[in-house]
Amino acid sequence: MKRFLTNFLLMAILVCLVLAAIVSFDFLVMGNQYTQAYTGSILDKTARMASIQEPKILLVGNSNLSFGMDSARLEEATGMPVVNLGLHGGLGNTFHEEMARPYIRQGDIVVLCHNDYESSIIPDNTLAWVTL
Repeated sequence: MKRFLTNFLLMAILVCLVLAAIVSFDFLVMGNQYTQAYTGSILDKTARMASIQEPKILLVGNSNLSFGMDSARLEEATGMPVVNLGLHGGLGNTFHEEMARPYIRQGDIVVLCHNDYESSIIPDNTLAWVTL
């Protein structure tokens, strides 16, 4: 019985070490594969929002903003910095609105450009977790 417990303990330690090596390789060598995807642009968008201290225009909505709005032209026409928060439509209106909420200051102009009006849910939870 003592030999069985010793062997079991050694096997459990070996399995834990192998799992730790795999996880370490994944995080340290491979890195996060999602930071280079379209949804990874959330990092740049939130950094830009946080960096602008003056009144700004926030465009909040789905990918129709990312691909259909010329933010530079709007910035030139209004003289205000523009932050285009357009992201994947599968995230839903609630996700987009909550992403912008902490960065809204007095004097900001927030333009909501939703392409549908669902209830306050995130339609694709998996996509939301990948994005975060």
